Amino acid sequence: MFGLGPSELILILVIVLIIFGPNKLPEIGKSILRTIVEFRRTSQELEEEVKKGLTEPFTGDLKKVSKELEEAQKKITEPLTEDLSKASKELKETQKKLTEPLTEDLKKSSEDLEKEVKGALTEPSKAKKKVEKSPESEAGKVFREVKKEK
Repeated sequence: MFGLGPSELILILVIVLIIFGPNKLPEIGKSILRTIVEFRRTSQELEEEVKKGLTEPFTGDLKKVSKELEEAQKKITEPLTEDLSKASKELKETQKKLTEPLTEDLKKSSEDLEKEVKGALTEPSKAKKKVEKSPESEAGKVFREVKKEK
């Protein structure tokens, strides 16, 4: 504890016994123990207060900075999120405007082709004449070349 060995402690006890006598020795021991316990408790409280005093200002500042950062992030991201959702909505509307006419044209072309195929199946001679006469179709060109070769 204080660098005292067993022989020094025995010597101190003998001196205390001689000075105060055997009747007062238990009271002196209790008061010494109370003093030691009180000293330890006080030193622990002081240590906790010092730690709290050193860390509390930083903790408060960190909480304040953290809150400010969250608010700044919110201020930055909210307008961006709104802009992105607006742009996404506009893109979907534009896509719809662009694809609707194409879809309608494709349906019409498909229906026309279906009619022509049905007509060609029911009346092959009319279909052959139509292909021969059609200058822009590839089938008409091929048919005319084959006819020339013969």
